[in-house]
Amino acid sequence: MVKLYCDKCGKDCGHIARDILINNIENPVPASINDTSKPQITDYRKTKRLLLCQECYRQTGLPNLYEEGLVFMNVNTGNE
Repeated sequence: MVKLYCDKCGKDCGHIARDILINNIENPVPASINDTSKPQITDYRKTKRLLLCQECYRQTGLPNLYEEGLVFMNVNTGNE
């Protein structure tokens, strides 16, 4: 059996971990109303991937994956 370890706290995630892939995007164009460049977003292919246990994921304030939409959690209270 493969174990999943949290990249933040180092604990065993048990049967559930959050797999997060972070992509870097830079230099959105157009940057102003006077910019007549072709619309684009630069992607330099810089990424970070990490696993978080349920507790560390909850502390980030990111949305609950089982709820519809993007309802962010309040990191101070744990409520939405």
